[in-house]
Amino acid sequence: MFLTFIMLFQAYAWPTYGLDPAHTSLQGGRGALWSGNVVEKWVYLGGTSYYVPPAVAGDADGDGVMEVFAVNNDMKGHLVNGVTGAVEWTHTTGDIVHAGGLIADVDADGLTDVILVSEDGTVRCLRGTDGTEKWRHTTASTWYHSHPVAYQLDGDAELEVVVGGMAGAVYCIRGSNGADQWTLPFSALGSPAVADVDNDGLPEVVIGVQNGTVYCLTGATGATEWTYALGSNLICSPAIAKLDADAALEVVIGGYDSTIVCLDGITGAAEWTYKANSWIGYATPAIADLDGDSQREVVVNAQSGTVYCFNGSNGSVEWTYSLGGSSRDSDPSIADIDGDGVLEVILMRDDGPIHVLNGPNGSLEWTRAGGGYHSVIIADIDGDDCLELVHTDNGTPKRLVALDDAGNMSGCDAVGAGEKGGQDAMQFRAAGPVLYLFLPGQAEIGLSLYDASGRFVQVIYDGILGQGEYSFYPEPGARGVYIAALRYKGGMRTLKFVR
Repeated sequence: MFLTFIMLFQAYAWPTYGLDPAHTSLQGGRGALWSGNVVEKWVYLGGTSYYVPPAVAGDADGDGVMEVFAVNNDMKGHLVNGVTGAVEWTHTTGDIVHAGGLIADVDADGLTDVILVSEDGTVRCLRGTDGTEKWRHTTASTWYHSHPVAYQLDGDAELEVVVGGMAGAVYCIRGSNGADQWTLPFSALGSPAVADVDNDGLPEVVIGVQNGTVYCLTGATGATEWTYALGSNLICSPAIAKLDADAALEVVIGGYDSTIVCLDGITGAAEWTYKANSWIGYATPAIADLDGDSQREVVVNAQSGTVYCFNGSNGSVEWTYSLGGSSRDSDPSIADIDGDGVLEVILMRDDGPIHVLNGPNGSLEWTRAGGGYHSVIIADIDGDDCLELVHTDNGTPKRLVALDDAGNMSGCDAVGAGEKGGQDAMQFRAAGPVLYLFLPGQAEIGLSLYDASGRFVQVIYDGILGQGEYSFYPEPGARGVYIAALRYKGGMRTLKFVR
């Protein structure tokens, strides 16, 4: 199954931790960010204490403009305008906030919500328009470092919100009212990931818990499908993707004993393992085809600051890079941020510097000073069809920072990676109920369908296609207007059609 996120659809948003519920951290589109061409677009100074988790980005209030949502140890969630950096609203909790936010329509009312989790054991669903509270879920669990994920786990209209607590359990919460759907009675600092890992057509929740066990749970009920005993403390969150030729997806996660493991999605058996040079902290792996060989790579950041790039199918090391210092919490983020058709890997060291690496070989492309703590997210926050970077800076003063290209370019993704333009260009169009695609060369694509409100409907195709013409016949059921989203390396296209 193509790993797309079941949230309100918006091109080049970053609405949840790891970009999507599977935590691939691979953004489509292109940017114009290269050494000497990067400037601060805006700086938000409203947070008065430390920023711990990364921000998220999406159209939270439905006005067609993307917002950035960041949480701070001042006990607040801050929603700021993606174009200007001006604050739109804040919401004060009852405790500090170490878990990242989430932007999604969790109750299926057609309006976007924001999920905010605080250390006092409270999960809040807020209105994206003004930050007022819709519902709250309160438990005995405290010390929430687990970032929430939202997904349609049981087939009804609403999304479920899944989050782990340190002193108690992993909770699956109904998006409509905040009631429990199921719980897993183990403490978890890591964050859950969601995907159909066993190819049975139904989503599973995968999470590592404090006792060192990875759990794969039936999404609708929380029943255990398989477990894997890593044998060490787990605070890393899993990433999920198809890494080999079998029917299942793979799950990649790292532990305190420095072991990185790739698990089969059907059985939970280890497909490969690797012993890193230090323990794996909160940093979640990222997954993408970095070198264009139609084989996905896995990027993992160890606490020592060593970045590993593995061949996803067999675990062999393709390259390593040293950040030059501790990096316990920085998740790799991946995108073509300079528009050259090659993916970059972006990370931060614990004391702040941003490192931008060449995806195929791991060489350093550029660095930028900062006082950050976690990860850099990548999104088109100003709607100019070019990617921007957003990061936190815990220097003095505490800052939320958006980085843009110096020329404020637009239309960076007008021609996607691997496209030529003219007669040999990729073509994607609708002819009545049929979707037509022409590929000028072999490409790995994912084609998904959304309804007119942006809610996910179905996966149409996921895989590698050769050069040629293809016709697809979506069967969404009800008649109406739909959005088809075509994702490919370095880009994405969308179109509307009537069924």
